[in-house]
Amino acid sequence: MLMDRVFGVCVLVAASFAMTAADAVQADFMLDHVPDDAMLYFGWQGTDAMGEAFEQSHFGSVRRDTNVDQVVVGLLPIAGMFLGEHAGQIFRLITQLERVLWQRPWVMFVGDPASVTERLGAGPDVAVPTLRIGIIVKPGQHDRQVRQALQQWERAMTDDNTPATWIDDGERLGLMVGYDEQQVRDIHIVWRSLSRDTHFSHARRQVMNSPALLAYINIKRVARRIGDGAPLPGLMVDPSHLDAFITELDLNGMQRAVYAGGFQQRLWQGQLFVDAPAPRQGLARLFDAEPINDRELRAIPRSASWLSAYRLDAQVILNAVDNALHRLHHEADPVNAEIRKALTAGLGELWLFYSDPTFISPAGPGVSLVHQLRDGRPIEAVMPQLVEQLNGHDPEQPAVEQTQRDGMTIYQYTTPSGNYTFAWAIASNRLYVGTSVQTVAAAHAHTLRPGNALPQSSQFQRVRERLGNPPAGARLAFADLQSTAPSMFQGYAHAMQLNLGGLDMGPNLPNLRRLMPYLIPAGKSGWADDRGWHARSIEPFPGANLLSPSATINLGTGTLAATILFSVTPATAAGP
Repeated sequence: MLMDRVFGVCVLVAASFAMTAADAVQADFMLDHVPDDAMLYFGWQGTDAMGEAFEQSHFGSVRRDTNVDQVVVGLLPIAGMFLGEHAGQIFRLITQLERVLWQRPWVMFVGDPASVTERLGAGPDVAVPTLRIGIIVKPGQHDRQVRQALQQWERAMTDDNTPATWIDDGERLGLMVGYDEQQVRDIHIVWRSLSRDTHFSHARRQVMNSPALLAYINIKRVARRIGDGAPLPGLMVDPSHLDAFITELDLNGMQRAVYAGGFQQRLWQGQLFVDAPAPRQGLARLFDAEPINDRELRAIPRSASWLSAYRLDAQVILNAVDNALHRLHHEADPVNAEIRKALTAGLGELWLFYSDPTFISPAGPGVSLVHQLRDGRPIEAVMPQLVEQLNGHDPEQPAVEQTQRDGMTIYQYTTPSGNYTFAWAIASNRLYVGTSVQTVAAAHAHTLRPGNALPQSSQFQRVRERLGNPPAGARLAFADLQSTAPSMFQGYAHAMQLNLGGLDMGPNLPNLRRLMPYLIPAGKSGWADDRGWHARSIEPFPGANLLSPSATINLGTGTLAATILFSVTPATAAGP
């Protein structure tokens, strides 16, 4: 679902530093020192208090045997380059303090500058900062090193119009940029602390009691800031354009989200809660989708190495995209409008992505999608127009080829760069998409004879048990990491070799041979109740799911959708 990727920067940091035990002593996330205007928050506990729980975990073994921590921390400055100047300064600070932050507790948060006028009123004596961000560390014996790094960060982040206040009580050392001394002193009066925020506390109670890592996003505040047209740290998109989509998607039904992670014996468990109480409105209505059942999962072969399944109503998304494009004054011609109308009417709710190593094709196993259509007839009717759009204006070199196989027409499209190919077909009111004609044909053949299916797999059943047999829901993922890791490693290794303007892409990847003994199957499940959306994941160590396409399928799906969307959407916009 959408919230699987809600934490952005926090997820990247979490993969680097999440290393304490779920059954450790009650965590102190310094919430009494974090103002309740925090839009984003991240906190974790450090390794000093871990004891045997960490030493006996898979992640403890992986960190001892490989350089996985150096890889991720080495990539943080690169991520900062793409997320903007402020994010880059934060990542440079984290990199500078890497060894300390492995061991010691620390928190980071981004506050809402608009809260100044909300609570103090507007006037000539009220200075409104453009940025509010803080980091607090319990440095222990590393006080001098942390202090020097924070002093450098202060010089980089502040100016005459941006105040900064130090936290220095002998136990905690921190810097709050955009908060003056009076505001910090009044944290329990005017702003209150996050620990006293009843809405945060309600969301916090929906996840594990004593996590190693805690992350939070105030969705309402973030959406409001974007709606006001104000820039956000790390947001490299025109806020007015993003606001058009947020307005149409209607995020009012989602208020805040909390993620907690910690060790479950030797494994890493994550829990996510999105505060979206029933009755839901806007985008939050997607949470009310019917659960995915084992009968529907029979469309996935038992030999599949991974699965990413969603119940997601395409009509809600496509209508929102259409309305947002209209807000941005994009005018589609009649042919494009007809194609989008057909997609909106025809696409359904159930999306099953997977790979099966027994599906042999020139490109390897590849990725398959089986999608149950609401009504395939409108899409079949506009298929000639869609093919014409994808072919462009060069009939001598068509980008789309057609093949007859097993009584159906399979279309194969190659991107203009020639780097990517995918194929699709409609049969028995299902849409089949794959990386080749062969994978589409094999996926179709299995649904005609679905006797040997994924729910019968012992590995799949064990992952469900490790997840605690959660309620059936509209989100499900599974990955046999032993099978998926080699090809994913190959892709990451290729990315590491890229040279972006002379940029060093960081250290080499960890030794795959040393990782393999710890790569047990991983999974994720998501479901809704009257309180909101719950998700639970299990993996051998933090970030292990990145070794499965199930964790990156959202990016690929977005690329495919964008290819189709922009092929039927004009590049120019009409004036207002």
